[in-house]
Amino acid sequence: MTENNKLIRLNDVRISFPSLVKPNDRYNSENPKYEVTFMLDKTIHTKEIKTIQEHIDAILDDKKIKRPVPASFMICLKDGDVSDRDEMKGHYFIRAKTGNPVPLVEKNKTPITDEKRFYGGCYVNAYIEVGHYDGKGKGITAYLLSVQFNREGERFGNSVHNVLTAYDFDDTVPDLEEDL
Repeated sequence: MTENNKLIRLNDVRISFPSLVKPNDRYNSENPKYEVTFMLDKTIHTKEIKTIQEHIDAILDDKKIKRPVPASFMICLKDGDVSDRDEMKGHYFIRAKTGNPVPLVEKNKTPITDEKRFYGGCYVNAYIEVGHYDGKGKGITAYLLSVQFNREGERFGNSVHNVLTAYDFDDTVPDLEEDL
């Protein structure tokens, strides 16, 4: 992160794929990341979307990057309407990450250490920074700074209510050899 990064507050946004209490090491990298995807409703979060886009445009201008940007130049703000995930429709989404733990708090600002508190579908307030990177690739990314749990929301994906358990099986087991 540099002094040219742009600080942004996100208000009452849904999250998806949170790895906030423990870093995500899905790629078995040497540098696992704390990360989360923020979903900004296109009708509710117009102010935040406009602010993010303005910061992205300012970075593109500052770095003298011509438009349209090349496909190899990654930009963190994505249009959910072109996503293959149904929950992203009607939203812009932005993935923010960091290599260091960030403050995680409740609405009353008490610290959160339970990894189950944040789940795909809940609503949070957060601070992120948007900045340019030029390393193993080039682009504009979002850096995660802090997250405040705001309210419950409907969970994405499988929930306790729609996953079969061992109790859902009946007591009889068919003899598979008889069926042959």
